[in-house]
Amino acid sequence: MQKEKDILTLLAQFGDAPVKKVLPVLPRYGLVSFAPFTGSTLVRGWNPNVYFVRADPATELLALLRYAVAELRVLRLGFMYLQGVSFGDREYEQAQSVMSAMGYALSGVFTVKRAAQGGADNREFDEAWDQFAATRPQAVIVFGSPYPETRKFIEKMLTDRSTA
Repeated sequence: MQKEKDILTLLAQFGDAPVKKVLPVLPRYGLVSFAPFTGSTLVRGWNPNVYFVRADPATELLALLRYAVAELRVLRLGFMYLQGVSFGDREYEQAQSVMSAMGYALSGVFTVKRAAQGGADNREFDEAWDQFAATRPQAVIVFGSPYPETRKFIEKMLTDRSTA
């Protein structure tokens, strides 16, 4: 940064960790982070050196819940998230709270810890899946990071007879 004095903007930070890393650097060099893509609300908040162009995940979740219940009239709405990643836990709590305020409840919740963090092995994943699939969701909000567990969940959603 000290060599390149004409840099004004950082583009294309993707993910909470990279955005979190650059936050202290921005004011030091008078930079602006334009349109960072974050997965959680944790790295958001007023910062004159950061310019977000999309809604935060909490706002997106509110829109999805409202659309599923009020527009699509989904009676059995499921929710999927991974434990121990930068987002999911808080959004799940928010989804429960919002659904309750509207007089509804999530029909089923699928959640496991990431295998890379000592979480779900195949048996544990399959048990969580069986419990979730038994709720026969009509629609599912997936708050999953791009990890193998999320991919496996989506593949199961599309191929399991009880959810496909």
